[in-house]
Amino acid sequence: DGDINQLKFTQSKDSKVNIVDGIDTVAIGTYGYSLAQNTEGLGISFQLKALNLISGQTLNLAGANNEETNEANDLSAKISGEGNLAITGNSVYLENSGNNYSGSTTVNDNANLYAVAGALGQTSLLTVSGSFTNSGDNTVGALNTTGTVTLKGDLKVNGSSTLNGSLYGSGKLEFNAGKTQAQQLTSTDYTGGIDVAGDAILEVVGNGIGTGAMSVAGGVSMDLTDTDASLSNTLTGNGLVTLTGSGTNQALAFNANQGAGTLTGSVFLNSLSLDLTNVANSNALQSAAVTLNGSKLTVNSGSNVGNRTLAGLTIGADSLIDFGTISENEGQLDLSGKKLEVTGKAEIS
Repeated sequence: DGDINQLKFTQSKDSKVNIVDGIDTVAIGTYGYSLAQNTEGLGISFQLKALNLISGQTLNLAGANNEETNEANDLSAKISGEGNLAITGNSVYLENSGNNYSGSTTVNDNANLYAVAGALGQTSLLTVSGSFTNSGDNTVGALNTTGTVTLKGDLKVNGSSTLNGSLYGSGKLEFNAGKTQAQQLTSTDYTGGIDVAGDAILEVVGNGIGTGAMSVAGGVSMDLTDTDASLSNTLTGNGLVTLTGSGTNQALAFNANQGAGTLTGSVFLNSLSLDLTNVANSNALQSAAVTLNGSKLTVNSGSNVGNRTLAGLTIGADSLIDFGTISENEGQLDLSGKKLEVTGKAEIS
């Protein structure tokens, strides 16, 4: 008896076929014979092995409308080239981790795209108005979303982006460069972390993105005007954090899981009230340099709360610092050897 593992299939060279949309050739498909498992056992199939996307063109793909199995929608062929890929309907599964195409990827309304690790290749832009599931780690040049994004693996974003729609999953979202705006993003069920690299800026309208940790090496700004100003992310890092509210009647509260001294950069508070009597508030900022702009800082609003520490404090125009009750053991503010600066019209009580 022979060993099936020693079985080899020999064929003539593969066939190349132009894939045409209208009058334009949008891709070149490479087809060939290969061994395949079927219901009868081992057989021979003629299948698509590779797709070369033509620069300046878009290949439109729609998955088969098959409710019983998704096998017909798996695309295991390697995708290369400088052209664009658009998913126009139903579900498509990109299964080749060796893809290296560099054009854009678009997921239209009523379409679903699933991508294993590496399957997005070197795509320059991922635009999602339908649904995208990141099943493994991938990298995109930029990300624009108005649909639903689910991160099971990490997604690295290397350029300016816009995040709206919905965000789910536990994979990490990493911004490496450019400015990203999240203005109408629903992400309360997203538990993955956010990394903002030194060359990146993240602007958020709302209390944060999801509930995971947010590491800030670059810049993060949050518009808390229409929120309760209770931050949903645990903030860490040595970057610049700017938090803007609606006035000193709006009390800022850091995430209850905020570790001691985890923000080591600069924190700007615009039109907010911050009470360091709150342990999470004081822990978050004890290693940060804080600047108040039209804001109020309270050192001691209770009793027996101890003394507080900041790594520097600048009191800007129309700001107030209230020490409350000051004694040897409470109400004092230690600036870690850094100076206190007062700029503009400010008040200390």
